[in-house]
Amino acid sequence: MAYRLKRTRPLGEEVRRRYRQQLSAAINGLAAAKHSDTAAHTSRKHIKKARALLDAVAGEAPVAEARWELTIANRALGVVSDAYRVIPVVADLRGVDRERAPGASLDRLRAALIARAAAIEQHASAADGHRKVIRLLVSARSRAESWDLGGVTPSTIIDAIANAHRRAKRSRRHAIDRPASASYHRWRKRTKAEWYLFRLVADHTGRRVVHDQNRLAALDACLGHLHDVDVLAAIIARERLLDREESARLLAVLRQYAHEQRRRARVLSVTLDDPRREVKRRMAAVWGMPAARPSSVESSCRHAA
Repeated sequence: MAYRLKRTRPLGEEVRRRYRQQLSAAINGLAAAKHSDTAAHTSRKHIKKARALLDAVAGEAPVAEARWELTIANRALGVVSDAYRVIPVVADLRGVDRERAPGASLDRLRAALIARAAAIEQHASAADGHRKVIRLLVSARSRAESWDLGGVTPSTIIDAIANAHRRAKRSRRHAIDRPASASYHRWRKRTKAEWYLFRLVADHTGRRVVHDQNRLAALDACLGHLHDVDVLAAIIARERLLDREESARLLAVLRQYAHEQRRRARVLSVTLDDPRREVKRRMAAVWGMPAARPSSVESSCRHAA
């Protein structure tokens, strides 16, 4: 489903429709899932998109309770999702430092992570975790029916985007000044929120903010990968998946790899440092304008894809 607000509908009505649509997709995915890892990861994406829609109308509706329900649901699914998402990181470590991370060590780590993820998934299934999350999401979806969103205007959405940009920029500066897993993860969450809001208004802004969307998408992917690396390092340090010496060597390699990912994130974010007022001015200037005719380069890229 396209994650954007259609120009042919009133904004408030469209926000409500997209919000319910995202939650329905998460609910249906969990209800029909045969594999918890796939369902958890996909449903979390829908939940995060629904949460961005709450951000878009935070000043127009009492969304605090619904947002808290989505936060609880997202965290519950994150336990299973993170357990599986760290497994591909092992493949990325091959060749980074063959002396401290030989293939045999990485093979043992990958096998241990697969067994660990299966155990976590089994525990979540035994605890009926999906059904509990579904109940939360159904409650959050039904709550939207009582919201009065008739006052949502372009200024409402533009202010939300400008505020999301300011929060992401502050988190970026904090992460760079005080580099730690928690600060970079906060930066990632706020970058994702800003990216989703830019995607929402694609029909209202034509292609005039597509570069912002693309830059935010690249930064989100980088910070997401960094989060997976940090989670893997925490698992190795906390749990006895390998012997002490082997764990120490792999942790050193992960620290080196994480340092490289943080440097890359800082480079990607250089072009995203506009003041809040500039973002607001630019969004207001292009709102409601028809889509620009794509360049020959863009057309060729889409045709090749």
